Amino acid sequence: MPTLHVALQEGFVSDRVVITLNGAEIASRPAVTTRNQIGFAESVEVEAPAGAAEIHVDVPTRGLSASAQVKVEGMTTYVGVSIADGRLNLHQQREAFRYL
Repeated sequence: MPTLHVALQEGFVSDRVVITLNGAEIASRPAVTTRNQIGFAESVEVEAPAGAAEIHVDVPTRGLSASAQVKVEGMTTYVGVSIADGRLNLHQQREAFRYL
């Protein structure tokens, strides 16, 4: 089964984060903080069935939430989550994220 890799990236400061995949909770973190030097806070990896899936991220400490349709394919699918300009942004890419 493929792996879904969700990277919590820019803009988090002691934020509670809840992530669901197709309606099932896959992660709940009480205090996520971005390491500004590298633009990364933490990541979550779960096995996911291949094909279309809906990922939903809630950041209740900021009153933010966002959903995205992703296509789980190959060995690993990567989704990045960031907070910028008061919005929660999700984006998918085929390759692993690079951090310095």
